[in-house]
Amino acid sequence: MTKIPQVLFAVGLGLSLASQAAAADKKKEEAEFVALLKTLPGDYDNLAQTESEESGQHAAVILSIKPLNVQTVGKLVLYVRETAADDPRRLLVQRIWILERAKEHQFIQHVYLFKEPQRWMHAGDDPLLMQSLLPDDISQLVGCEVLWTPTDTGFTAALRPQGCRTAASSSGMLIETAATLNGDDLTMNEQQPDAGGHVTPEANPALAYHFQRRGG
Repeated sequence: MTKIPQVLFAVGLGLSLASQAAAADKKKEEAEFVALLKTLPGDYDNLAQTESEESGQHAAVILSIKPLNVQTVGKLVLYVRETAADDPRRLLVQRIWILERAKEHQFIQHVYLFKEPQRWMHAGDDPLLMQSLLPDDISQLVGCEVLWTPTDTGFTAALRPQGCRTAASSSGMLIETAATLNGDDLTMNEQQPDAGGHVTPEANPALAYHFQRRGG
């Protein structure tokens, strides 16, 4: 009979340790997510890349990733804009990213397009304009979610394993397929959908854009 309390104590100790481990893991995941939210936004360019290559394969681009306080769309919203480095008025890409926590130390980046791009062309220079953004103003690239995962030096991101398929109206559009974020260095891989609108998750390092943070 004297062994029963010892068994109960051992069981209770095991449950307590498991609970503590789960709490610590959750706390670590929350810290990782906060780190991504703090590290990803900023003003970037790939001028070092374009100045060092002779092929002219990559265009010189200014990339801006800014957090938005637009609760009508989501809690963790980012406005993403790419412009030509030699002419900031020439808009190349503008999108909305909405981030959320997933399971097992992964974070989901949902990608949205503006239904009326012309209406939002100056949104990057007019914060008040973004306050009028509604869910009906954007459309999601369904199946093209990007999963961010913490690494020892930062974060890495990739399309979901099954890839994504865009609508016919999105043909010719560049879709982000992979990324790495290490401090002030952000590398992004993009691909165009094929004739069927399908985008494969495999990244081609030769096509990657290497951005460096310049501010923000």
